Amino acid sequence: MEKIIYYAIKLNDGSVLRVSDTQYTLLSILIVMLSPILLILIVSLILAAVFAGRISKSIIKPINAIDLEHPENAETYDELAPLLEKIDAQNKQIARQMEELRSRRREFESITENMAEGLVIVGHMAEVLTCNPSALKILNADKVPHKQSVLTLNRSEVFRHSVDSALAGKPSEVDLEIGGKVYRLIASPVRAADTEDVIGATLIILDITEKNERERLRREFTANVSHELKTPLTSISGNAEIIKNGIVKPEDVPHFAENIYKEAGRLI
Repeated sequence: MEKIIYYAIKLNDGSVLRVSDTQYTLLSILIVMLSPILLILIVSLILAAVFAGRISKSIIKPINAIDLEHPENAETYDELAPLLEKIDAQNKQIARQMEELRSRRREFESITENMAEGLVIVGHMAEVLTCNPSALKILNADKVPHKQSVLTLNRSEVFRHSVDSALAGKPSEVDLEIGGKVYRLIASPVRAADTEDVIGATLIILDITEKNERERLRREFTANVSHELKTPLTSISGNAEIIKNGIVKPEDVPHFAENIYKEAGRLI
């Protein structure tokens, strides 16, 4: 606060002259000055914020106006030119990579759509990622069940077990009977290049009906030929053995020889 100093003196006429003075302490002076200082500080902060906002907007406005797809056409600060050149180079690189991916995808689709074999690619959760027309036809499906379980294509135990095995990292080959035909299902795991973790599986479906039929006919033909050969060979062997052992009479040898000749003729 403050203190008051008094001083009094007796004059010649007998009266007393008294004077006083008020003195303020440093603390009281600071308290008195605090309010205007705070006011000035608050006003200064407000003005600084307003000016800073306007300045930052004026600085950011040309940056926000940059077209990141065509940064070479931007009109902005010279200091940003190296950054814009780098963005432009990256955009061109990304465009080339995207075009290459689109080209590979078109090539992949062209190959798979014209395959006689069925092809199904599934993710690590057994969801269908892609499926070619042959697979849809073989599995009697109307459309590709994107992101749905591959079991929507076939719910047989053999099919499910083969898919589960591939997603567990074990390739498998099984036969499926669908619509009176026999198909070979080859399920193979797909692994990540960097971690070797299984990230999906490929399912290739081959129609082996004709192959199995040819194999059956071959076995039947072999069995029939073996049977047809066995009878004359047995007869020839028997007649020859009789002649060899001298069991047959000399006058009957021509008869047995004729039998051997006839049976040999059946083999020609």
